[in-house]
Amino acid sequence: MSTRVEPKEGQKTGAPQIQWKPSPGSTTCEKGWVGKRLLFSIIDEKFRLTLHHRLPGRDGLPMDSERFDVNDSTTTTQARAKAHARATAIWLEFLRDVATPQA
Repeated sequence: MSTRVEPKEGQKTGAPQIQWKPSPGSTTCEKGWVGKRLLFSIIDEKFRLTLHHRLPGRDGLPMDSERFDVNDSTTTTQARAKAHARATAIWLEFLRDVATPQA
């Protein structure tokens, strides 16, 4: 099962899209692939989802993981949608940084 995350209207970049796939043998982990590179993981930790990045930040250091809480007002599906959207935003920001020469 593969689910593509499309950028929002006006964000069509022609860049490769993140493909989300379940981690083999795991019901609590989802992997975000771009081509053959694993760039993101979403771990389901019961009442929170954690998004792990494998891209460097602007300073060249690894970025911290981000958490999306699941509670009475937010379902796991909603939290997962937020994590997917955040991963897409990080990916597009990374591509913009790479394409823009540093002064």
